[in-house]
This record gives sequence, C-alpha cells and structure tokens, in this order.
Amino acid sequence: VAVFLAFYAAYFLRIQSGLFSHSQVPFSLYFQLIFLTLLLTIIIFFHGQHYRQKRGFFSQHEFFSLARSYILVFTLVMAITFLIKGFIFSRLIILFAFLFSILFSAFFRSLYRRSVKRLQQRVLIVGNTLTGQRLAKKIRQTPELAYTVVATLSSLKDLPKYAAQANVVFLALEQRPTNLLEVIERYEHLTFKIV
Repeated sequence: VAVFLAFYAAYFLRIQSGLFSHSQVPFSLYFQLIFLTLLLTIIIFFHGQHYRQKRGFFSQHEFFSLARSYILVFTLVMAITFLIKGFIFSRLIILFAFLFSILFSAFFRSLYRRSVKRLQQRVLIVGNTLTGQRLAKKIRQTPELAYTVVATLSSLKDLPKYAAQANVVFLALEQRPTNLLEVIERYEHLTFKIV
C-alpha cells in the first residue's frame, strides 16, 4: 500500500501539481514500474527481516533500516529502467516515490505498532515452575502472540497486588489450588488459563 500511495503522490506532485513543467503522461504507464518496485520491495524487505513482528514503538533505528532497504530497492529500479530501453520514466517521480515510500512506510508501521500495543493482552503467570518459566520466555520471544508479561507470581496469594494490571492469568502451578473457583469468581475481569 505504501509503495502504491508513494508513486501516486509522486505522480501527482510531478505531473498534476503545477510545480514542475506540465506533462500529459497517464498514471497507467507507471503500473509496470510500481509492480517492479513492489516485487523488489517484498524481496529486499523479506531479506532485511522487515516483516518480522517487533515489540514497542517504531524506533529511529528501524526508520534508518527501512530507508537503507528502500535505497537498495530504488537503486535497482533505476538500474533496471535504465537497462530496459522502453518508456523513459521521470527520474523526479522515482525520486519522489522513494521519499514518499520511506515516509508512508514509517507512518503505517508506527500506526500499526500503536494499535497492536493497545490490543495486547497483559499477562500474569502464576507459578515459578519450569512450565511457568518456559511460558514467560516463549511470550517474550514471540511478540506476534500479542501478550505482555506483567509479572510472574509464585502463588495465587500475590494475585491481589497485580490483578488490576492484567487481563489474563496463566496458572502454571504444580498442584491445583483448592480455592481456585473462589479466586476465579473474585477476579471475574480476568481470564484464567491453566497450562
């Protein structure tokens, strides 16, 4: 989406804004160039691991990594369009598309991260067992699960301190507590899961 919007914005700025010399080139001539750019973007972003889910907000480091990948994409696009003798694409449109691609991608990624952050489940893990430790490690290593570990508790006695900060409780206890149903009823806003 970002690449297509970038080319459309670049085309509008170059051809229809009136800021540059007027041209009658239809936008449809750029569809092949957009397809080539999308294909190269997918390959280079996959290689650069830009499609991996990350936690937290969009960082300055990610912005520069994204910019480096787009530099490679658009360098290849320019080289390929130079080697193929056909329609001569506007270098200004390609330059503007490059700049808009970086800006739009950064904006959409930042927006996506903020929305995912709001939807994340806040988790309490009850039980300092090996299962509980593995579960906490797995949650921290797998951001696409959309879980954030608030705390790891040794027993249900510690639950009142943290109950307001979470919405999911994983029970990783060696023995099932005798008062489990009572606890579930008391904290009905929490979702309990036994592992």
